[in-house]
Amino acid sequence: MKGYYIVYLFISDMSGLYLSLNQVYTYFKENYKSTIAREKIEYVALKYRRIIKSKLEGFNCIQIDLKSKKDLALGYEKGHICGKFYDANSLPSKKEMINDLRNLIGVYRELKGNLSYGTSYEQLLNEIILIEDNTIDSAEEEFQFITYEKKPNIYIVDMPKDISGKEKSNILRWDRDPQVAANALYSAQNLCEVDSSHKYFISKRTNKYYSEAHHLIPIKFQFKFKYSLDVESNVISLCSVCHKKLHYGRIEDIEDELKVLYKNRKDRLSKCKIDISFDELIECYK
Repeated sequence: MKGYYIVYLFISDMSGLYLSLNQVYTYFKENYKSTIAREKIEYVALKYRRIIKSKLEGFNCIQIDLKSKKDLALGYEKGHICGKFYDANSLPSKKEMINDLRNLIGVYRELKGNLSYGTSYEQLLNEIILIEDNTIDSAEEEFQFITYEKKPNIYIVDMPKDISGKEKSNILRWDRDPQVAANALYSAQNLCEVDSSHKYFISKRTNKYYSEAHHLIPIKFQFKFKYSLDVESNVISLCSVCHKKLHYGRIEDIEDELKVLYKNRKDRLSKCKIDISFDELIECYK
């Protein structure tokens, strides 16, 4: 099974239920491990919400809580596109619930119509997910190169910044400003912020110790935050070894490094109205 559908989801303690336009989570589980599957299905849900042009009056519930830690329940939570909550103690009339269902079917048809122009479900996911995955390495290399071309600003003020992004073929991509990265590297004196003794070699371009810019909260999670993650407080200077380790290392091997970085940046992130717990940060790297 694959695709999207309308479903009633009951909270585990039976305190209420959701009328939900949701996705087939098992399709993602067959292609990714659970934590990655939930990340991917959540990203697709965001994309679907952007495709729906209706105001979603009455269906503005875009986050659900089934009060369960089971994988399937977590998958339903992340796959939720839009819907409505019903409290078990104050259920609406049968007529109202039927009307809600009828209206959500209209939203479903709108989504289906906007996605059906010669594009299969697999092709759509390729656009949303696979293209993003396959371009990470090349985009990262180009970003680091351009960063070193920028002249850094000496003075940095931590403050909230509006989100900047672009959309191409309905694929949402978040901008990363090389100037911000250059400022962050300069502020850290091009030293590794995990361990400043990581001085592996001198860059022939800068005549300083080589370091790379890394977003502590990965930029792909921008959709979870109201303000931009592309700010100096969220950009870390790392040696190439630590940078690769954070991207490709096992979670148990990078947790200590993340603790150091989180402790040093938590207050600065708050000034930019970027609030995240350490547990939430860890989830970004799983």
